[in-house]
Amino acid sequence: MQRVHSGGPRRLLVQARSFLRLPAAVRSFYIRALWIAVSRHDGYSLEIVTRPDDLRSVLHLATGARQVVELGTGTGWTTAALVLDDPRRCVMSFDPAVHAHRERYLALLPAKVRERIELVQAHGRVGPRPGQQVDFVFVDASHEFEDTIEHFRRWREAITPGGTIAFHDYDDPNNPGVTQAIQALGLPGTQVGRVFVWKSPRTPKATPTP
Repeated sequence: MQRVHSGGPRRLLVQARSFLRLPAAVRSFYIRALWIAVSRHDGYSLEIVTRPDDLRSVLHLATGARQVVELGTGTGWTTAALVLDDPRRCVMSFDPAVHAHRERYLALLPAKVRERIELVQAHGRVGPRPGQQVDFVFVDASHEFEDTIEHFRRWREAITPGGTIAFHDYDDPNNPGVTQAIQALGLPGTQVGRVFVWKSPRTPKATPTP
C-alpha cells in the first residue's frame, strides 16, 4: 500500500520557498520532472513525490553519505535528488513495482549521474547483501506497520557507525503505521519535520567479558 497524500501540484506550489532552497541541480531536475508530470497527466507522481521541505531535510541528513539505500523508488524523483546532491554518492533503490514514467524521469539525468543509481525490483525487506555497508537508508516504502518494523530490522546491521536510517511520513495521520512501528520498536531518535531520524552508535557496544 502506497502512502496517502492529497493536493497534487497545489501541494508542491505552497512550498515554493522550500523549493527555491533546494540545491540548484535538484531544483532543475524537479522543474523538468514537474513539467513532464503535468504534460503527461501523471497524477501518481504528483501525489507521491517527496515534498520540497521534506526533501531538503532528507538531503541535509544524507550529507557526507556515499552509500545510500532508498526503500520505495516510486517514479524516481527522490532517487534522482539523492545522486544529484553529491557527485560521490551511489544510490541503491528498492521497489517491487516498476512504476509508469519512472525511466522517463531518470532519463533527465546526465549519463554519468544515472550510472550511480542501481534499481532493485524487490521489496526492501530482502535486506542488504552479505557484507554490504551503507551510510544512509531512506525508508519511504509501504508505510505499513509490519513492513516498517521489518525494514528497520533488516537494514540496521548494515549501517556504518554513525550512519542514519530516516523514516518518511512520521507523525502523519494519513500513514499511522510508520509512527506506530517506531514507537513499538522503542527507537531513540529525533524528528525533523515529517522525518524520524535514527542514528547508529558511532562505537559498537562492548562485548561482556565471560
